[in-house]
Amino acid sequence: MPEDAPAAPNAPAPNAVSLEDATDARRQIRIWPPVVVSALALGVFITLQLTGEPTLTRLVAVFAAPMLGATFILIWWLGFSRARRADKVRGLVGFGVLSAALALLADPLGRIFIALWGASIAAMIMVFYWAATKRVAPAARRRGLIAVSIIAIAPWLCVKTAGQIGEGLLVFDWRWNNEAEQALAGYRELGVKPKAAGFALPDSLTPRDWPGFRGAERDGVYRGPIMLAANDITTMKERWRHPVGIGWSSFCVIGPVAYTQEQRGGEECVVCYDLETGAERWVYARDNRFEEVSGGPGPRATPTYLDERLYTYGPEGHLACLDALTGEPIWTAEASPAGVPMWGAASSPLLVNDLVIVALYGKNGRLAAYHQADGKLAWRADGGADAYSSPHLVSLGGVRQIVILDGTGFSSHAIEDGEQLWFYPWQTDQPKVVQPWQLSDNDILISMGYGLGMRRLKVQQTDDGWSVDEVWISNRLKTKFNDFVCKDGYAYGLDEGILTCIDLADGSRQWKNGKYGWGQVLLVKDGLLVLGEDGDLILVDATPDDFNELAVRQVFDRKTWNHPVLAQGKLILRNDREAVCFDMDAD
Repeated sequence: MPEDAPAAPNAPAPNAVSLEDATDARRQIRIWPPVVVSALALGVFITLQLTGEPTLTRLVAVFAAPMLGATFILIWWLGFSRARRADKVRGLVGFGVLSAALALLADPLGRIFIALWGASIAAMIMVFYWAATKRVAPAARRRGLIAVSIIAIAPWLCVKTAGQIGEGLLVFDWRWNNEAEQALAGYRELGVKPKAAGFALPDSLTPRDWPGFRGAERDGVYRGPIMLAANDITTMKERWRHPVGIGWSSFCVIGPVAYTQEQRGGEECVVCYDLETGAERWVYARDNRFEEVSGGPGPRATPTYLDERLYTYGPEGHLACLDALTGEPIWTAEASPAGVPMWGAASSPLLVNDLVIVALYGKNGRLAAYHQADGKLAWRADGGADAYSSPHLVSLGGVRQIVILDGTGFSSHAIEDGEQLWFYPWQTDQPKVVQPWQLSDNDILISMGYGLGMRRLKVQQTDDGWSVDEVWISNRLKTKFNDFVCKDGYAYGLDEGILTCIDLADGSRQWKNGKYGWGQVLLVKDGLLVLGEDGDLILVDATPDDFNELAVRQVFDRKTWNHPVLAQGKLILRNDREAVCFDMDAD
């Protein structure tokens, strides 16, 4: 048709506005309420991710802020937006489809967090888009909204959760990133294979050995001959370093070898390493993979050694007795058939008399004891609730007994049959992880994080039975999963990530300094050897007078929760990616 030809009688003028668009113009959506709420929610979310005290309130606010913002948007859209009913239905259905697609396609491990955060933040981005495009034609605006919603959720399909940091905030990584297991596979393909030659283990243990979790006494105290100075940390020679399988186990060091537990792909492994070279001696592997969103995959417990046998506990309750020279299983048992807690079984086996004792969970009971010789069940103690600490041998009132801190409280059990001797109720909704510390024949310390702190208890045996009384309660030292140490009447530990000293007479604080995150502490004579959460190794004076940092050396470049070990003249460290060994003396 020629350009100057008259328009058809019934054809709309080129710049005419449709009836639907005119209606839209009269029914402007009130967009400012969700814009304000979305800005506040995102502001809270981002600010609390970056700053603030590591409290449970902050953690809850970080997780909840995006969801609360999205909930407000939903309520506003359906009830107060002035949108047409058909648009409300289309918007609700469309966003529901996008959210469902995100939930179905997101990485399985962190799906719930990825889907909730992804959908919530996408809703806020859509609100900002709608506010910024109010002068765009309605049809184009709606098409743009669909495109923006797809673009907003797309990045969440490309990430996976990579666990939490100590204060509880989630860490994300690219979904396709598998560098940890690739590094381990590449290292092993280089020809670093188990040595064919055998090795000898000592006839008896010495202070230079480290036979299990936190040492022979499970207290994180080094009792060998080494004295540490600042120069020892800054100049110590690296003997070997290489990738290891994922997990939060520490090392058990006996004579010429070091044992640990790892996750290697779909196999749950116990590995024996040569202490001089770092080469594998043997690997015990079974088809199993445990992983959860907070701690990630892999074992949490540390092997325990006695008389050429190694006792290990897997994250789903697989108890094994292995030949410490060859790795061949002598016997195995499934200790927790009714299930393990959310973050996995973390109990390191305790060897007492002829028994191996592990913590149980929920319906499984509180403790189980097996005969070391053949793995047959000796006894099982009922009660208890989920927790992550390990059974501990103490002597209170002259009676040797097993104590365990779990979700219901602190209990003591007879070694012979598991009978409960006494119980201190401490019911909380937060997990208990750290080991107790015996102060005297009648006094013992227990501790946890989440704002609750430490308690000193006096346990006595009378004619009427056992009594447990509180000496003091203090929130000056709150150890979440970071074990504390004691020396000369003072306790030292990481109080929500900051090194702290308190007086054991009354629980008062002496000093608090050194932001080392949620790492672990080892007492070496008059020094505190701290392996920080960010991979730094720090030496601090173990004195109540004042905080005195002596030396800092970076060892790893990522999250480190594993306990450090000083044994056989070597400092052996690991995290969930690699292990390193330093020479500390010449003999």
